[in-house]
Amino acid sequence: DVFNEKNMARVIAELPSVKEEDIRIKLEDSMLTISTNDYKKNIPLYLPIKKIVGKTYRNSILEVRLEKNGEKEK
Repeated sequence: DVFNEKNMARVIAELPSVKEEDIRIKLEDSMLTISTNDYKKNIPLYLPIKKIVGKTYRNSILEVRLEKNGEKEK
């Protein structure tokens, strides 16, 4: 799921049975790719995204925080 917030966007994905060190995240143009050894998902972002500013992985839930173009994360 993609959440558009005031200063940033968040992507939430459920990744059961995955080790955090096996998660790879890539941002290219307006596409976020989340992949592991056995899984790959391309997520179109339809938002002006500048860069990935952080991620957390807890209880099989991955949260990726993204800075929108021209805005800073608070």
